[in-house]
Amino acid sequence: MGSLSKYAFSPKPNLKKAGTYTVSVIVTYPDKSKDKVKNVKIKATAKKAAYNPAKATYEKYKKQAAELGSLEAAQNDLSQKKAALDSANQAYTDAVTSYNNKVSATKASYDEASSAYDAAGYDFIMSKATANFYQDSKAGMANVAVLAGYVNGLDDSVKSFLSTSNLKKDVTLIKELNSLRASDNNFSNHNALGVDYDLMIYASISGFISDSTMNHTYFRNAPTEVYASRAENLAWGYSDPLTGWYTEEKAIYDAHGSGVTGHYTNCMDDYEYVGLVLDQSTGTSAADFGRGKILTSESGTQVSVEEFEAALNSYVASYESTMNTAKAAYEQIKADKSEVNVAQGNVTSSKKTYDAANAKVKKLKAVNQQLAKAYTAYQKSLKVAHKKK
Repeated sequence: MGSLSKYAFSPKPNLKKAGTYTVSVIVTYPDKSKDKVKNVKIKATAKKAAYNPAKATYEKYKKQAAELGSLEAAQNDLSQKKAALDSANQAYTDAVTSYNNKVSATKASYDEASSAYDAAGYDFIMSKATANFYQDSKAGMANVAVLAGYVNGLDDSVKSFLSTSNLKKDVTLIKELNSLRASDNNFSNHNALGVDYDLMIYASISGFISDSTMNHTYFRNAPTEVYASRAENLAWGYSDPLTGWYTEEKAIYDAHGSGVTGHYTNCMDDYEYVGLVLDQSTGTSAADFGRGKILTSESGTQVSVEEFEAALNSYVASYESTMNTAKAAYEQIKADKSEVNVAQGNVTSSKKTYDAANAKVKKLKAVNQQLAKAYTAYQKSLKVAHKKK
């Protein structure tokens, strides 16, 4: 067998100690010639007997526990964070309650002002109508068999018909009717209809009763003690009754077709005044037409629609101002959630801080448990190593 090549390291590594060494390898051939290989990396692994995994595990958890600090301190910190979170939650609850109370209070004020504004319409009509006209109408109904059953509930219904918001709509409808009268091609009665305050009450009563009878029950049986309507239109379910009274029936009239056209002809006839009401909450409408009254002392109850509108607006102006102020206050309070938002932000921040503190306590408990197990295992390994010696 021939001679073998020999190898040597420079510098010579301590292979008994685990680690990676960078050395040069010197090769000596059988003929005594040599080669040198530089930057050769040699990885040396310590003997198993010299490596204690139990100790390494113990050291790992010991280091983690030291970095996290004491469990007692972490638990005290968690208690403080929990108290801060509870306080933030309570502050948020208080802010929401305060906000809701403010909204509720301003909403109640707004509702009260709105109700007063709407109720002012009824008071306005009663202040302009013939004295005791409504009371006499109601008393007379009690003496007419077919009307007596409607006395109960009459007050609320008439107040609804004559609310300010309904009267504002009525003005629009009467102006619309006058515009149609002025441009109608079938009739020459182009005079503008005025408003009769008494007929406004009369139409409200008739409209209320018609909801049950679907007929001209009041018009045909009205008490003789009160000023009577000369002609009447009724409608149900229209947001604009002139759609039915005028537009639909005029088309039939123009085509000489069959169908009802009496409402259209009433709208176009040579009347001078009207009481036209629409209860927007029910969709019931009534229009009662009249001419000048015989008693000149009652002429103050008949005015042009422009005079009626101006008087109405003047009468309800203070109510409207109060309502608008209350509405603005309500909307401002409802929109301002700044206190609630700040409180909510504090809850979110406190919850985040609490969660972090809670996570640290949980981690510390887990690490301490692992540390205790690792320590036991390490001590056991030392005993075993001692016995082997």
